[in-house]
This record gives sequence, C-alpha cells and structure tokens, in this order.
Amino acid sequence: MRFFIGRHGQRLGPFDEQAVRDQLAAGVIGLDDLVWREGLPAWQPVRNLFPPATAHASSGDPPPLPPPATPPPLPFTSTFATPAVAENVQPVATRLARRDARLGAFLLDLAVSLALAGPGLWWLMHAFAAVSPHVDIEALKAGTPSFADFQLLVLHLSAPLLAVLVPSLVLLVIQTWLLTTRGQTLGKKWLRIRIVRTDGRAADFVQVFLLRSMALQLVALIPVVGVLISVADPLLIFRADRRCLHDLLAGTTVIDA
Repeated sequence: MRFFIGRHGQRLGPFDEQAVRDQLAAGVIGLDDLVWREGLPAWQPVRNLFPPATAHASSGDPPPLPPPATPPPLPFTSTFATPAVAENVQPVATRLARRDARLGAFLLDLAVSLALAGPGLWWLMHAFAAVSPHVDIEALKAGTPSFADFQLLVLHLSAPLLAVLVPSLVLLVIQTWLLTTRGQTLGKKWLRIRIVRTDGRAADFVQVFLLRSMALQLVALIPVVGVLISVADPLLIFRADRRCLHDLLAGTTVIDA
C-alpha cells in the first residue's frame, strides 16, 4: 500500500508502510504531519495511522503496490496540526432527483400557495369589483386618486388584502426556514428530495434562497431578457446533470433525500 506525506505544504511520496515507519524513527517526519493512502477520503495526522506505541514497529515486507491512485489535495490550513479529518467529510451524493419528482414538488408548492392565498384573492377581486364603480378609475391608474376615493378603497380592500398577505407571508417564512435548514420546501419534503451543494454538503441561506430563488425572479422582471431567461431556466433540467439555470447560479443540485 502506498502512503503520501504532507509536510510544510508539500506532498511527499509515495512510500510503502515500512518507509514511513523508518522516516518516523529517523525523525524525518513527525506524528503531526499529514498522511494519506488510497481509500481515505481526506488527509489525516500521521499519529492516526501510525500511533506512537507502534510507530517504530516493523511490519515486515510491504504488500504489493496497488494500481496508481492520486491523493486529494492537501487541506488549505494555516498549520498541519489541525487537518481536515475523515469524520468531518460528507460524501458527495450521486443519486439525482427524478425530473418528474422535481416537477411534482413545484406543483405541490404552487398548490399550497393557491390554497392559502386563493380565498383572499377571490375576496379581493370581488371587493374591488364592488367598489370600482364609485371611484375615478382613470385617476387611480394615474396614481392620483382623490382623498375620498383613497378612503373608500382602504375601507373596502384592507381586509381582503390582509387575507392575501398574511397567509402568504406565513408560508414564505415556513418555506424559507425549511430551505435553509433542510434544503427542502414543503413539496420537496413530501416527495423526499432536497437541495444540496454540488459536493454533497448542505446548502446555506444565500444559495437556496437568495441565489436560487430570488435572483432569477428579479432578473425575470427585465423586459424581453427576463422572459427568455425564465423560459430557459427549467429547460436546462434535461441536461445530464439535471441542473436548471438557478442551480448553476447557486452552485446546487437536487438529490433524493
């Protein structure tokens, strides 16, 4: 088995096990230097693989060398005394969520939004239809309603408007909390899929909400360009990696939970 040594920012090796023990005995490398062999997901302190009690023990002839393997890059830290160890590394997820599951999650989220805000929207439209004959619509369109018209609108539309906004804001808080803590919306949770970074780690608030959700919604407001981007965004899911434009922007992907 081949071992690589990380010392003072440089990668040394490969060495067989006996060579590592000989260098330990000679003081060429220390127990706080880093070591990696094929099969380890990350560099580890030498003391983890060669404890002091057995560091100088001879193990006889080393086993035959396996096929060449490339070690991962040395962890970028200020000192080798605090390396990234295996238990802190999360494996990269490779099971991508199905396209129909992602579409289903979107439709479920849309259905929840309509179920909560729909009654208020219906009430708001009927309230406006009832009050519109009594206000100057042209002045309202120009943004210069009279004070009497303004009072009439506030009187008749405040309650239905709150019936739309309050449940919508409650849902926004719930969805944002789920996205930030679990990488899921309600729809994604029900269909057992979630958003992660491309390396398998949990995505943060900036990625799942600001970049993945809000950024493209703001871009969609741009005339012509916004429409083109809104159309292109979901079509990219038919690529091999199933990442939409918002995934590419946020550095995320969607996997089975």
